[in-house]
Amino acid sequence: MAMKETILPISDMSFPFSDVVELNVGGQVYMTKYSTLTESTLHSMFSRNNVKDLPRDNRSRFFIDREGFLFRYVLDNLRDKQLTLPDHFPQKERLLREAEYFQLGDLV
Repeated sequence: MAMKETILPISDMSFPFSDVVELNVGGQVYMTKYSTLTESTLHSMFSRNNVKDLPRDNRSRFFIDREGFLFRYVLDNLRDKQLTLPDHFPQKERLLREAEYFQLGDLV
């Protein structure tokens, strides 16, 4: 029997977060396990004391006002502990700024 992951509405979330967290990063929607975020600044953003203060979009997803397209690489790095970029990736400097913002030393 396959495990079913649940996406809980914000009002039903308890700590630690259950399974999947929806993020709206600069207009791009991402879904990830809360446990993926634990080794980054994102973990402190979602701490018990801070979560009530985080902005949300009109669908109650957590909103992070950063570059949405590049966040996929941040998330890949958190998942895999490595980063693979396309050969001719023109946004390396912008990605470095995102890595600095999220305090991902291994990505910087």
